[in-house]
Amino acid sequence: MSEKKGGDLGELGELRELREKRELIIFGYLARKSHPKFRSPATGNRNL
Repeated sequence: MSEKKGGDLGELGELRELREKRELIIFGYLARKSHPKFRSPATGNRNL
């Protein structure tokens, strides 16, 4: 029974990581969409 509980906790941790990654991806997409200079800061655009 303790193995099942540990497995559930592992799944919750994975779900939390996936949610955080998805939020970062969405935030990055929205940032690039609204501020094109965020897309490629390494192209000589020094005034960020």
